[in-house]
Amino acid sequence: MMKYQILKAKLTELEAEISRVRTVEHYRDAWVGECRPAGSARGQVSKQYQLRSRQAIFNGKKSRYLKASEVAKAKAAVEWGRKLAQLEREVEQVRSQITRAERVASEHGLALPKLNSFEALTQSKSNEWYTKPEYIELARTVLGEIDLDPASNQRAQSWIRAKAYYTQETDGFNRAWQGRVWLNPPYGTKTPKASDWILKAIAEYDVGNVTAAVLLVRGDSKGIKALERRFPCCNPAHRIAFIDASGQEQSNPPPGYRFFYLGAAQGKFRRVFSAIGVVTIPA
Repeated sequence: MMKYQILKAKLTELEAEISRVRTVEHYRDAWVGECRPAGSARGQVSKQYQLRSRQAIFNGKKSRYLKASEVAKAKAAVEWGRKLAQLEREVEQVRSQITRAERVASEHGLALPKLNSFEALTQSKSNEWYTKPEYIELARTVLGEIDLDPASNQRAQSWIRAKAYYTQETDGFNRAWQGRVWLNPPYGTKTPKASDWILKAIAEYDVGNVTAAVLLVRGDSKGIKALERRFPCCNPAHRIAFIDASGQEQSNPPPGYRFFYLGAAQGKFRRVFSAIGVVTIPA
């Protein structure tokens, strides 16, 4: 039963991630290759690049030349296309496992549970998932310092090093928030929900208590729309692996996590977080 729950939750996550990736510019079965056109008048040969595809997708052609300013963007689009293909393969594998589980349950007269969204994964025994130090350093670079981590514990503070932090016991949700904030909200069956943490962060920013913040949130969070409408977002090119309470890194990190920035230094956020993914800023 538990395996079936996990499979159903994983399928929901994967499908949500596929929907998100499809909104980003991407090329399927494509690659960027070097080419050497004819030399200049002095006999020098300059390096150029082509975006190539197995399908005729460039106005009926399978390739097109790239300007120097287009190369990085084209390579990113190719990587997003590869990621989409990988996600679709994973979906087919999970669906196959779900079908087998349902067939076995039917043969033995077993009732399978019905789940909503990520319910199975949030039934885990612990909500203690720590953000890896390299992502904290990106946030610190943007913020300058981290004044407050309102959803944390002593172990994570060994590398987050916030000037102040709250734990589950000290109830950071109902405390006052001030200054520059790092937030990875807790996910689980307990209240307040992750969406409540997101909305509180926005509210504290709007009234001026929070001067800037970096949030790491999951794509299914109900408060995500409020962030997407107003604030810059980094869609990582890879899945964000967390560290569990025993200090072990996730071997199969879930998809769908994104970074959002609340603050005036949007250009700095773009420069820093572009190192790990595509940054978009609402118009």
